[in-house]
Amino acid sequence: MPKQARSLTLVAGRDVLDTDDLSGLPPELISELSAAQVDVLERQVLTVLQALGGAGDLDQILIGLYRKFEVVQKRRFLQNKLWRMVRKGQVQKTKSARGIFRLEAQRQNQKQKRRRK
Repeated sequence: MPKQARSLTLVAGRDVLDTDDLSGLPPELISELSAAQVDVLERQVLTVLQALGGAGDLDQILIGLYRKFEVVQKRRFLQNKLWRMVRKGQVQKTKSARGIFRLEAQRQNQKQKRRRK
């Protein structure tokens, strides 16, 4: 990596190219980002699941989103979002109970990656 490019990637100890960290960006820029709304909802869902003790069903997540963030989501939209998060490894669908999502997926994905190496 060229010296100039390397110096541009770190500003105040933060990676300026990190798209997961949207803090400090003006609202005008955030509204232009394609992933901004999706990322916010994913973070909110993860926060609600943590508050639920790591697992919850769709109704609990919908209620948690409203009570914690005053966000009202359509049931179908949130259900689709949860399944996309399952595919990305952010949450896991329990096999023993229908409609329950949990946070354990990240740890298991890390273990699987280690095994592949």
